[in-house]
Amino acid sequence: MKQSAKRYGLFLISVWIIGLGISIITQNNLGTTAVTSLPFVLNAIFPFSFGTFTMLMNIFFVFLQLLILKKDFQKKQYLQFLVGPLLGLSIDSNGTVFSFLQTSPYAAKLLFILIGCVVLAFGIFLQLSSQTIYNPSEGIVNTLAIAFHKSFGDSISQIFWKCKTDF
Repeated sequence: MKQSAKRYGLFLISVWIIGLGISIITQNNLGTTAVTSLPFVLNAIFPFSFGTFTMLMNIFFVFLQLLILKKDFQKKQYLQFLVGPLLGLSIDSNGTVFSFLQTSPYAAKLLFILIGCVVLAFGIFLQLSSQTIYNPSEGIVNTLAIAFHKSFGDSISQIFWKCKTDF
């Protein structure tokens, strides 16, 4: 039980760090991550925050998983519904903190994109190391692989998912 609490705690911290990385990357006004490109564009069109659209997209991904998998949806994966709000809050709050990057010189923006990528990668590493639940964007890909009888692949996420940790 104690090990499980540590792993889920690590997962929650990792979601916050992922939001931090996304915020640092996006505040440079040089683009965003692939997964957050739709929320980023919707934010430019509609009067809702980037984090709000990211939250809604993540919740939508969980509902899609439920529709596709039905009774085969693992009960612990319902915790994915928490990822959207936490990630959205992290993106919006960290976006405010790093808003100064919008007016930085181009060279500084490039440096902060690299820093953001390292922070994002570290967050993903922590998330995969927690061996708890899927991130909704990863969960929908896994669900589609199951639905179409395809392999989820020998991706980095599967390699880390199989790793044993001390958490």
